[in-house]
Order: sequence, then structure tokens, then C-alpha cells
Amino acid sequence: MKEAIGEATTNNGQTSADRLTVLLDECNDKMEKMIDKRLEQISVAFPVVPQNDAAGGGGSDNSNNDGYRKHHWGGKMYDAPKTFTLPRGIKLFSGWCLWVKGDTGAVSQDDTGDMTVVPIKPFRSFTSASVPKSTHDAYKSSWMPMFKLMEEGDGVDIPSDTKNLNSLELKRLYDLGMEHVKKVASYVFDKHAKNCCKWNASTWSTKV
Repeated sequence: MKEAIGEATTNNGQTSADRLTVLLDECNDKMEKMIDKRLEQISVAFPVVPQNDAAGGGGSDNSNNDGYRKHHWGGKMYDAPKTFTLPRGIKLFSGWCLWVKGDTGAVSQDDTGDMTVVPIKPFRSFTSASVPKSTHDAYKSSWMPMFKLMEEGDGVDIPSDTKNLNSLELKRLYDLGMEHVKKVASYVFDKHAKNCCKWNASTWSTKV
């Protein structure tokens, strides 16, 4: 990667836009290979969880009209079980999949100690009322800035129901989102060309 960056650098020390695009595409390909298993899980239809299961240390039901479960704990209803935390250090494309499609393979331990599949809705739908305050504070600073910016890209039309989105469509939307970021936040690529392809979602959010 270091040699490739060097080849793409002109005499004035700047990285050409065309070569930088190629380098970022190569980084994206590497990320895709690393999360192949996760994408397969996302694209598979998971079995429906019984409505009377209690996940995450609190009762839950399947009454949401969007098909996702509500979780009751701490005297409130949430969109995630009690054990839910935002993934730390997650790579950008993997985070984008969670942002758009949610975590359809998430599991949580119920009150009996059994592990239960509890699909989490698309992270982009989280609100200050649907997840605990500590989670939402981290969400606002580490997830929203970058992924909201990507959503503003031309052609990034995310359907209201993303359950049937496959990995190719997720990647297409991701690429369109990144093209938008390159246009409106070109300063990031100019200043951090050598390292930005290695950044996780949280770092991206602090840079844009």
C-alpha cells in the first residue's frame, strides 16, 4: 500500500484523484473479503423468534409493525436487548451494512440462560428514545456523522424495508455514498490519503 501511494503521488506531494480512487477500491475489496461470512449471515432469512421469548434480561414482543421486536427492560421499551452495545472498531463497510440493514443475526441471552436470535433493526432508525442514552450518545458521535453524510449521495435510495437487500446492493449503495463523501469532504482524502482506507467507522465520523 505504501508503494502504491508513492506511485500515485505527483511532484508537489499530492495524491492524484484517479489513483486515490483505485486505492480506495482496493481497500474496499479487502474489507469485503474480511466480512464475507458476516454478509452471508445478513443475506440469509433468519427464523422468526417466538413472541413469548424474553431476551436481554427483559420481556419482549413482536408487536412492531416493521417486524422487529421491542425489548422491555429498565421500565422502558427499546429497539435492542439489554446486552446490546454498538460494535467498537468496526470497519466502514461492515458498519454500513448494520446501518442500512441492521444485525439480523444478533443473539442475546434470555432469562433462562438460553441464547436467542434477536434481530436488531437498521441502526439508521435508532432514536434517543429507542436506545439507552449512553448508547445514543456514542451513536451520535461515532456513527451518525459519516453514515448520514453517505446517505446524502446521489442514488443512495435506501428502501423502507431492507430485509431483502443482498450484499451486491449494499455494496452499490456504499460505493455511491463514498463517492459523495469524496466530493464534499475531499480535504479528508487530501490530508489522510495514506491512512483513511484503514479507518474504522468511528474515526471516519470524527474526520468528516
